[in-house]
Amino acid sequence: MAGHRNKATERSSAGGSKRRSFPGQDSFLVWLWYRVMFYALHGIVAIPFLLIYRFRAWGQEGVPRDEPVLFIGNHQSYLDPVAFGFGMHFRGFSAMARATLWQNRIVGLLLDVLRTVPVNLGRADRGAIQRCIDALAAGRTVLLYPEGTRSDTEETGPFKPGILLMARKVKPWIVPVAVHGTYRVWSRHRGRPKLSGRIGMLYGRPVPAQFLLSMPAAEASNWIRQEVERLRRELIDRLDGNPPKRNQQPNSNCKPILK
Repeated sequence: MAGHRNKATERSSAGGSKRRSFPGQDSFLVWLWYRVMFYALHGIVAIPFLLIYRFRAWGQEGVPRDEPVLFIGNHQSYLDPVAFGFGMHFRGFSAMARATLWQNRIVGLLLDVLRTVPVNLGRADRGAIQRCIDALAAGRTVLLYPEGTRSDTEETGPFKPGILLMARKVKPWIVPVAVHGTYRVWSRHRGRPKLSGRIGMLYGRPVPAQFLLSMPAAEASNWIRQEVERLRRELIDRLDGNPPKRNQQPNSNCKPILK
């Protein structure tokens, strides 16, 4: 077990030297393999997400297609990255996950297919942060959960400091996103997912990085958190069949892509 743990730690502390994950580094065959596996997983996920969890997503049409994007969202469940990727099916993405998850070879393989970046919790993992910066610099998208772990409730928890560190060098578009329903299906308090429930995603308006970087760090972090929570509450209304209230700032993209 210790050997597995050390290997998982090395993956992150080495700064990605053992893992070729981003454009500019991949050969065509490696890129093709990733794309085939990504869409294969997408097809497998479609069955439970559409038939069991009645998944719906709004706002994808406003996401830039060919520019670097940093998505910042709430984190309720292990299912969150799956829901995000299922809604954002036209663009691959990278997310962070704790390095110990690679101790399970099957889980590790799936994380590799999704180009997940292993990160060591409990300390500043500069290697993991640099790999995400490299992904943004290569024109990819990165999904970040500033809460740092799955929340204890459905509400968006406090954000950890330093969430805009990745944006300082690359200046990507920043898109707040919200997920709802995954907590009720598979919260951190449950050993396995329920086979019932409703899951949805709402992608917010793209924000230029400079808009947030011009604010004090604490103010910018608070602005993003409030926007993510506002989107989550709007998402609840949408899943319940209620349009946004007139006195509520609506999301710019209001037509559902997936039904």
